[in-house]
Amino acid sequence: MDAERWRRIRDAVEAAIGLDAAVRASILDRFALAADDRREAEALLAAHDASGDFLVEPASALTHLVADTPLSPGRMLGTYRIDREIGRGGMGIIYRAHDTRLGRDVAIKVLPPALANDARRRARLEREARAAAAVAHPGVGLVYALDADADGTAFIVSELVDGVTLRQELAQGPLPLSVALTTALEIARAVGAAHARGVVHRDLKPENIMRTRDGRVKVLDFGLARVAPWAGRLTLDGEIMGTPGYMAPEQLRGEDSGEAIDIFAMGVLVRELITGQSAAGTADARQVPPDLARVIDRATAPDPAARFASMTELADAIARVAATPASDVTAPSLTWWRVHQAVIATLYIAMVIPAWMIRGPEVPGRVRAAVVLAVVLMAAAVATIRLHWLFIARVQPHEVMSVRRQAAPWLWRFEWGMTIVLLLAAQVAAAADRLLPAAVLLTMAVSGRLAMWFIEPATVRSALGTADE
Repeated sequence: MDAERWRRIRDAVEAAIGLDAAVRASILDRFALAADDRREAEALLAAHDASGDFLVEPASALTHLVADTPLSPGRMLGTYRIDREIGRGGMGIIYRAHDTRLGRDVAIKVLPPALANDARRRARLEREARAAAAVAHPGVGLVYALDADADGTAFIVSELVDGVTLRQELAQGPLPLSVALTTALEIARAVGAAHARGVVHRDLKPENIMRTRDGRVKVLDFGLARVAPWAGRLTLDGEIMGTPGYMAPEQLRGEDSGEAIDIFAMGVLVRELITGQSAAGTADARQVPPDLARVIDRATAPDPAARFASMTELADAIARVAATPASDVTAPSLTWWRVHQAVIATLYIAMVIPAWMIRGPEVPGRVRAAVVLAVVLMAAAVATIRLHWLFIARVQPHEVMSVRRQAAPWLWRFEWGMTIVLLLAAQVAAAADRLLPAAVLLTMAVSGRLAMWFIEPATVRSALGTADE
């Protein structure tokens, strides 16, 4: 079965899951599948029905999360002081907390009281902690401890990741090609490190991947992870675990092919990063480069044996695509971003000229020297950062976003410094009755600040898919 046929079958299965038989038949009719494909879709739906549960946590199993009262701020769980709730999921409630012993902020995932004595849920929580803790990689969220409170409340203590999920990023549209490739490569390497330790994630999707504020990618939520050796069925007490749209055919059937299911999900995820489509989408939002399309097709092959042999092999394939000239982003969005960097750097350097023109009996020599020196220092700082970005965009375009986010806080400070210096220089020029330099300096101070507020975020968002907060 080729990849396109599998996509049609998968889309039909996802649309029909959980529906009554009559409605399900009508939905399948709408997809106009070929006879063999229709039978395959019906077989997958039958396998799902036989599991006796939804593919993800059923609504009935999640009612406790709605009904449970969250832990109040200030509540102590061992040595951890609860700050506030930051998320909920099928496996529990997640809180931001403070480790009073080590003096650091952490994330705590807590089993709700209604499930505190559920042996299966406690075992799954323990499996999640062990799986994540087994992987020592910067792209995987760190697990610090697995513990239980005096009243029996079980919880995992892990690294607090400050950033946004890929789902939140994709809500703004598809990522630029270079950014998508860099992101995919980081994810693949992180998951590959997990595989090397015998850990299969089994639920790769944008919601479970975060980008930190300095641009790093973190793979989180190993709640469905499984540790080698794996064999047989994925089901646990009649459940097929995973998220529709990212599940391989064998995963839908309740079979376990080990690393191959993560490779399949990774292929779906790469396609979504590039096109901006949900996993179940059918219309392309943009053209996927042929080399990358072949990588995606192989990763999402219906037959596990036809996929990449390992996540490392998939990561290498993505890296090769990223390294080819065809993958360099030459779209107008990045072009205008480059122009913006060059123009701002040039204009700020040029401000040395009107600063130098400030002369007159009202301006002592030391004041003029201080103004010129301040303009030179601020212009040099801003220009150095922006020209460095231009260099990176030229030689390593897939690293632009990461490099930019690392330097963005410093640029923000220097830009404000430049604005203040230009305003002071304009005031000195006006006092010396040098109206032309004063007008130029004032205009640049105001226009530069407006550019940072409006033009800069727009060019960054169009070129890199996101703007700094």
